[in-house]
Amino acid sequence: RVAATTMRVEGTKLMPWERVDTESRPRSISIGLHGGQKSGKSHLMLSASELGPLYVYNFDLGLDEVFPKFPGKEIYQAKYSPELLEPHIPWQELRKFLDKQLLPDMHDALAHGRKAGPGQVTVAMDMVTQFWPLVQDAFLGEIRERREKVAKAGEEVRIFPYDYKDANKFMNALLRMPSEAEVNAIWIAESKAVWDSSGPTGKYEPSWFGALPYRVKLVLRAWKRQKEGRTEQVVTIEDCRFDSDYEGMTWVRPEILRYAD
Repeated sequence: RVAATTMRVEGTKLMPWERVDTESRPRSISIGLHGGQKSGKSHLMLSASELGPLYVYNFDLGLDEVFPKFPGKEIYQAKYSPELLEPHIPWQELRKFLDKQLLPDMHDALAHGRKAGPGQVTVAMDMVTQFWPLVQDAFLGEIRERREKVAKAGEEVRIFPYDYKDANKFMNALLRMPSEAEVNAIWIAESKAVWDSSGPTGKYEPSWFGALPYRVKLVLRAWKRQKEGRTEQVVTIEDCRFDSDYEGMTWVRPEILRYAD
């Protein structure tokens, strides 16, 4: 009976406690990157091709203009139709896209990553800002449709916080997949200015899945500043799970490679 207290159940099996290797470091990196328009987000993301093959989930119509800046690099893209982002797409079609196209695309990229070795392959999504609303429509559409059938004439159909359960579950699982395969991941989003009653606060927040900052090891903000009559593209570390002393540090024209060292 004493021995049983040192075992944990996984399915129908009793699993023994395992000692944690406290000397090893993570062998892949996950990054949340946000910034305003033309702040250099996509360029920074594509610089990850210096680490090895880069697989881009492309929801950004302007990304094609940035690819030529990286000649000779091994970059692959899954370019998705802009129509998927339109509000009239039935939820059944969106669910089919997630199950039959996006997830298999992710599995293919991760399979290449496992074959290449830890931290040798990177997956990136440009941008989560467009993708997260698509996921919400895919899962909330069924709920909304079901409630519309039983709603009274003129009655507003409401969506409650607990209705997001399946959409949240999908996103959390997607964000975990690269780390579990020891593949690098970069999730890009637009930034929006934060306002209060007196106007802009000078702060910015990303338009992405709310739990994303808790699923990555680094949160970066790309932005521009004027210095000596010139415009500089810079990036600031907003959150660093490795060492909080890095938070607030800013680099001019950085590359993702620097953060992965």
